[in-house]
Parts: sequence; C-alpha cells; structure tokens
Amino acid sequence: MRDWVCGFRKLLDHLQLDKVHVLGASLGGFLAQKFAEATHTCPRVQSLVLCNSFSDTSIFSYTDTAVLFWLFPSMVLKRMVMGSYTPHAVDSDIADSMDFMVEKIAVLSRVSAIG
Repeated sequence: MRDWVCGFRKLLDHLQLDKVHVLGASLGGFLAQKFAEATHTCPRVQSLVLCNSFSDTSIFSYTDTAVLFWLFPSMVLKRMVMGSYTPHAVDSDIADSMDFMVEKIAVLSRVSAIG
C-alpha cells in the first residue's frame, strides 16, 4: 500500500498538481481513501467521491473464497453483508436495509448468485 501511495504522490508531483479531486470506484475507492489518509498531514486531496467503494480489503486475503463462493454463494454473500454488523451500533434504517438484503440473498439460486 505504501508503494502505491508513494507512486501516486510522485505522479501528482510529475503532473505538477498540488491538490486534486479524486473519484474512486470499487477497489479504486479503497485506494483513494488510503491516499487521502496517508497524506492527511500535508493534504493532496481537495475532495473525495466514493462509488461502491471497499472500506476493507481483507476479503481478498482469503485463498479459499472462490471455492466457498461457488459452493455456498448465499452464505458467503450473507457474511459479506453482515460482516461488520453490530446490532446495538447500527441505525434502525440501516438494520432494516441489511435485513432486506439478507432476505433477498436467501432466495438467490447458485446460478443467479455467481453470474
């Protein structure tokens, strides 16, 4: 991660850009957040727009995830949705939306879930 942040900072320096507006989508959103975090003492990010962004990339460290997803797509998707759920710390609207997602995941067939 440090190498990526350093490389992006060097790109901005090369382009002579002091502060930039950053749009990050999916994994790019995670990288944009990490760049903003790493440069917070000397801000380079004027604004940050995130679209369907990751806040955690630990899912990519699982080596057996692909097999599990193929065998048990509903279970894996439920775990992804509920992974950071803390019943007492979540707004009731968010809890309701998570319940809705879990219900919808439960009715997915394997073919629908994996594509």
